[in-house]
Amino acid sequence: MLSYIIGTMIAMAALWSSMKLFFPWLAYDMAFFFGFGSRAISTVKAYAKMDPVFTLTSRLIERAIEQEERPFIMYEDKNYSHKDIDDRSNQIARALRSAGVKANETIGIMMTNSPTLVSVWFGINKAGAVPAFINYNLRSSTLLHCLKAGECSRLIISDEDFILKAIRDEEENLLNMQMKIYVAGKAPNSNVMQYLSLEEMSDNETTADTPVEWVRHITMGSHFCYMFTSGTTGPPKAAIISHYRAWMGAKVFGFARVTFEDVVYTTLPLYHGSAAIFGLLGSLEIGCTLVLRKKFSASVFWDDCRKYNVTVIQYIGEMLRYVCNQPEKLNDKHHNVRMGFGNGLAPGVWDKFLQRFGKNITLAEFYAATEGNIGYYNVTGARHRVGLSSPLYHFICGVSFVKYDYVNDVPIRDSNGRCIKTALGEPGLLIGKITKRTPFLGYRGNRSLTDKKILRDVFKPGDEYFNTGDMMLRHPDYTVSFVDRVGDTFRWKGENVSTVEVADIMSKAPGLSQVNVYGVKIPGSEGRAGMMVAVLKPSCEKLDCAGVYDHAFVSLPAYARPLFLRIQSSLQLTGTCKLIKSHLVREGFDLSKTGHDPIYYMDSQTESYVPLTQDIFNSIKEGSVSL
Repeated sequence: MLSYIIGTMIAMAALWSSMKLFFPWLAYDMAFFFGFGSRAISTVKAYAKMDPVFTLTSRLIERAIEQEERPFIMYEDKNYSHKDIDDRSNQIARALRSAGVKANETIGIMMTNSPTLVSVWFGINKAGAVPAFINYNLRSSTLLHCLKAGECSRLIISDEDFILKAIRDEEENLLNMQMKIYVAGKAPNSNVMQYLSLEEMSDNETTADTPVEWVRHITMGSHFCYMFTSGTTGPPKAAIISHYRAWMGAKVFGFARVTFEDVVYTTLPLYHGSAAIFGLLGSLEIGCTLVLRKKFSASVFWDDCRKYNVTVIQYIGEMLRYVCNQPEKLNDKHHNVRMGFGNGLAPGVWDKFLQRFGKNITLAEFYAATEGNIGYYNVTGARHRVGLSSPLYHFICGVSFVKYDYVNDVPIRDSNGRCIKTALGEPGLLIGKITKRTPFLGYRGNRSLTDKKILRDVFKPGDEYFNTGDMMLRHPDYTVSFVDRVGDTFRWKGENVSTVEVADIMSKAPGLSQVNVYGVKIPGSEGRAGMMVAVLKPSCEKLDCAGVYDHAFVSLPAYARPLFLRIQSSLQLTGTCKLIKSHLVREGFDLSKTGHDPIYYMDSQTESYVPLTQDIFNSIKEGSVSL
């Protein structure tokens, strides 16, 4: 008997050792699929069977009873409980129904971050309608495009002057669209169209629960909201977020080990999925407190964290780079932040952030697209990674990495017309199989926009995959890192160049604080040459031409070194700190299009960046300069 027990123990130890050696990712997969996936899916399916369906709005109502006094949102030195938000959303829902709002009607929201925006959001849902989140920085034709793409019949705006001006500039067009405008505040007077005060309309309504009949039509597949893509590579598109998808997104925070006791800090705009789905809805689902700020400010970032006893911060894009660029302070490590939850963090910023503000901070990087059907979360805690993509994950979630033609901007196909999978350690285009389990809901309105994101006949006839448009690297240990956006990666001298990688390296050059890298066409040359636009550090009066040249020469291979350098006072960003480069690509290094911005050329003869003159420009165009 003893020998049997010992033998069994040895066999189990051998099995465990073998699994650790040959399948090191298996434990993480089990945690993901059974710790998060199966529980989340089964829970949401149970919600779907309730009458009416138990939505995230239902969760707000439940929290208002269970946590009547606990702060749900902290904003500008005031606390707002779940009951405060629930009561106000009931009033707003009643006001909207009284104004004629119908089930499934789309109502645009163009507001800055505030508890009022949250009440408006849930008020629209309680009225049985669907909110469409409009970027409050949009103007003119792009604003009108989003309202049309979202098929909005009404628009609710906050009463800030810059938003009111954007609307007043388009009054004639909005009137022609028969758009009804509501102001969450005082409504202005106009000779062209009527502005209604949502605040005045709601004040006299009761805070009692809204009728169940208003939401009886909702299922888990119903549209919960519309969120627009950033528009960095074309006009914004209204991504469809179903109630099921919103629930699954809200569950991610818990999987990331955010707890009831945590205080989450987000300065990201709520028109963006990361702040709205993960931050707000995730905090609602867990029951923790969310500190909401109107807009991001690097200079007060840590002051806010200390003031509100923040334990979890949200970030995206270049936010943490701006935080790192702030002057160092003695209390940089004096805070309670234990986790950063976000995506798009460059490796250099990742290391610098931890070194300066505390190596014990966990950076929980994730990868996801607003409309995508696949995603990653860095469960292993590996640095510079967005997640784990094991064989089991591939099999269950239908994920693949395929070879890509950078010149023609299409996946490479073999002689049979099928896409070719990349090997471990080889960058590839990330695609996700479209199934009932992993659907791609697409975009509101124009069906062709949805079709453009679908790859067909990928590995066999009739199959369909969502094209993320992102190049990813799957490492030998199955961890995954982001490489670049398709279209941002360019080809020069027969080599593929990652703008993200080059920008991260060149941001460390002497005197440079911010860098945006892109490829530009040169007449008579194959591919695109590297160009960067940079902002000088405040302490730097002029460009260190030789120093920047030396940094590029030492740090980058010849084909990746930016051939041109443009200096600007600031970089143009989206509302979520994504660098905008489409107009920079169009302008290139043409002196007639770049205005008064200084342009420099990488001159190997002088081993320095030199001012780009009209003569040099002409010589490059004529092909008389060796590149």
